[in-house]
Amino acid sequence: MAINIVVAGGNYAGLNAVRHLYSTLIASAKAPKVNITLVDRRDGFLHYIGITRGITEPHFGQKLWVPYTNVPWLQHPQITIKQATVQGVHPQHIELASGEQLRFSHLIVALGQSRFAPIGASSPTKHDFEQQLHAAFAQIKQAHRIAVVGAGAVGIEMAADIKSDFPDKSVTLVHSRELPLPGPFSDELRHKVVDILQNQLQIDLVLGQRVVAQDPPSEDMAYSWDKQATTPPEQVSSMVSAAAAATAAADNISLALSGASRQHKMQSD
Repeated sequence: MAINIVVAGGNYAGLNAVRHLYSTLIASAKAPKVNITLVDRRDGFLHYIGITRGITEPHFGQKLWVPYTNVPWLQHPQITIKQATVQGVHPQHIELASGEQLRFSHLIVALGQSRFAPIGASSPTKHDFEQQLHAAFAQIKQAHRIAVVGAGAVGIEMAADIKSDFPDKSVTLVHSRELPLPGPFSDELRHKVVDILQNQLQIDLVLGQRVVAQDPPSEDMAYSWDKQATTPPEQVSSMVSAAAAATAAADNISLALSGASRQHKMQSD
């Protein structure tokens, strides 16, 4: 009997799982009869680690998306790529948003997590993703004062990338704690980060300030400003949910982030 393996979700975990299954089960000399189906809402791999730089440098961002059709080993006849959204998981099948059911003998769930734009990419194709990057870039380019809400790893990188590529813009990084970079890090490192952000990059830091209000989203890429903001109002007109959303209006744009660290070079499989 054939082994039918369904991998729900692609990108880092799902694609890596399919690659190992291919190398150990399909490409081996004594390969059993195995069929692998990769279900992903996107038509390609997205290198999320470089996305903050991709937002401020769209020409770099275009390299972050690799269509599955460009990956040679994924073209094996025993591997099927199905672009779809998983709606439900059942004991012997998964249900797609279209209502279609995919039966399996083995299931690997690698659906990951969703994030708000522009860090989270809801785009199903590379073309749509590039349009999203250019839209975020246009918002940043036209803004004079930019607030990044959330000083975790990605918030720090987003603020640093904006200031590095647009040194004439006023960039403010807002964080609810007294020091940035939560997690298993020393205060010595956190103070060093503060020093680099403030003294080398000239980024304004607002620490120990928590979000007080959030308007509903006005569009996919932005949240509208809430004029009743936390202090200091002369620096930040609005704060949205920490590390979770993007805000833009007139001469202000707020990008709130959550996630992982920046990496400038693409990792190869």
